[in-house]
Amino acid sequence: MKTADLWNSGACPGRVISFTLAAPAVSRPVGPPCDSRPPAYVQEAHIRTVRYLRERGLHGPAWIGTAFDLPGHSDPDTLQRVLWQWTLRHETLRSGFRWEGDELRRFTLEPDEVELCRTDHGTHDSAEEVCRVLEERLDAATDALSWPNFVYAAVIGAAGTRLYLGFDHTNVDAYSLHLMPDQIHAEYARHLAASGGATPATPATPGGEEPVPTGAAPRGDTSGADECESYESYDSYDSYVDFCEIERAQADEADVEDATVARWRSFVAACDGTLPSFPLDMGVTLGEFPEQRLWDESLVDAEVTAAFDARCRPHGGVLPGLIAASAVAVQEAGGPSVYRTVVPFHTRATSRWGMSVGWYVGAVPVEVATGEAGGFGDLLTMARAALRDNRGLARLPVARALRLLGDDFRPPSPDLFSLLSYVDGRGSPGAGSWEEWNARTLLRVSRGDQVCVWVNRAHDGLQFVARYPATPQARKNMARYVEGLRTVITTVARTGGYLE
Repeated sequence: MKTADLWNSGACPGRVISFTLAAPAVSRPVGPPCDSRPPAYVQEAHIRTVRYLRERGLHGPAWIGTAFDLPGHSDPDTLQRVLWQWTLRHETLRSGFRWEGDELRRFTLEPDEVELCRTDHGTHDSAEEVCRVLEERLDAATDALSWPNFVYAAVIGAAGTRLYLGFDHTNVDAYSLHLMPDQIHAEYARHLAASGGATPATPATPGGEEPVPTGAAPRGDTSGADECESYESYDSYDSYVDFCEIERAQADEADVEDATVARWRSFVAACDGTLPSFPLDMGVTLGEFPEQRLWDESLVDAEVTAAFDARCRPHGGVLPGLIAASAVAVQEAGGPSVYRTVVPFHTRATSRWGMSVGWYVGAVPVEVATGEAGGFGDLLTMARAALRDNRGLARLPVARALRLLGDDFRPPSPDLFSLLSYVDGRGSPGAGSWEEWNARTLLRVSRGDQVCVWVNRAHDGLQFVARYPATPQARKNMARYVEGLRTVITTVARTGGYLE
């Protein structure tokens, strides 16, 4: 699925309506009762970071979401019912957090307490005006420090209905967004069938392939995260809120002597007490927290991607190939001879979490000694070894590991590290229909001094997406990096090597 901002999301003129959670229990004087299940470490770290920035006057909208078409001209009542049914299926969407002193406590509404309320934003004659209305609505309704912190919107126009779903990151990860078009199409078809309406066709997942969530390598790779078991159906999965409790209990068993903590300590020491920044000059002075921009373009087409995959397959496939290519591109753009980054890995280790919406992401450190390589094959070997040796670190939330490092970790910025992410979405449920549905992943960026890179594989090739500081120097070096990455991938695809 391609990633875009709202202004490149396929918006058309039409009537704009939005739906948000109307949860009366939240407004009660005592509030809804606490849920003993704690926040995930990644959720808590995110909320604490946003609060820290807000207290210092730094605020900007930052949310993720998805947009896709629904069949025909959906009426608002049907949309409201379908979205309500889908929301109830994912417990994390009726679960929020509140502060008790400096402790973050979870509350979860009962299903019968949840309803959606609808707002009509009028009919607009241009796509630009529709985008402006949508952006204002999504920006206002996805604040990490408020609850609910997600919103749905629909644009009903002459060509049909387009749905937009926006979330604060505490609710979802990239793979959750990949699940949504298929799940909501299925819910829509189920509703029409139950009400006697015509049921639109809902294509099955092509080829019965398994989805490959964030950070995992494509099918057959041995370098990526633990492969998920076969996902049975949209009706069969467990709650992300339960996962948070299990993961946190396991993470709290780790101590300063844990081997995973020791590995992070070594990596942080190599980065001078912090985590890796993007290894090219972004024109940001230490202490600044600038506005950011979104970089979004096609990297290479499907033919080149397949050839690159085949060349890298003996070493683990596209993910180690991207790490190796990134190391080369950085060095050729004047960067260091040792490439360090953080790679996200999914934590959906079994099928019980497979179709669940949530933030199932861990992270691992990766280091490649570019200057010691005799050719691209050496870099592939280094990248694969780094992934193989460190893949298990994703099971311990990075926020927990960093907390255990104590004073050994000294972050210069709340934007803790740069990352390189790879997602192969071709086996995701409904991926064969994404083009028909004009499905897009949406990304709203605001402030930060780091660069985060996401490379996504779809049926038409690799897409490069990044958030980066909005400085002239950053723009210049990002262009050099992207073009270098493309050159390396294309050359390896054509010849099998680079640097030889």
